[in-house]
Amino acid sequence: MSDPKRVEIKLTIDAQHVASAREQLGLTDRSATRIDIWLCERIGRGEDRPLELASRGVIVRLRHRFGEDSDTTVKYRRPGRLALPAGWDDPDVHRDLKVEGTGRARSRSRLR
Repeated sequence: MSDPKRVEIKLTIDAQHVASAREQLGLTDRSATRIDIWLCERIGRGEDRPLELASRGVIVRLRHRFGEDSDTTVKYRRPGRLALPAGWDDPDVHRDLKVEGTGRARSRSRLR
C-alpha cells in the first residue's frame, strides 16, 4: 500500500494534564463541536460474557456529528498489516472510505 495522503493523530492524555494540553494546543470550549459516539458490540453468553467483536479485533463505531455528515467505522485491530490493493486509501477515488492504521510512539517530553 502507498503512503497515506493524510494522517490523523490521536493523543491520550492523563486527566491531570488535560487543562495544560488544551492550553498548549489552543483548544477552547468555543471551538469544540458536539459528537455522539456509539460503540457496537455483541455480548457473549456464559459466566465471563466476552465481548465477541472486540475479542476478534473488530471495533464498530457509529458517530453522529451535529449539523454535519455522520459515519460508521469498522476497525480491524490485529497483529500484522492489513493488505489492501493499491489505491484503496486514495480519498480522491474513494471519498467515503477511509483506511486507517494504528501505531504507537513514546513521548520524549511530558506536558507540564
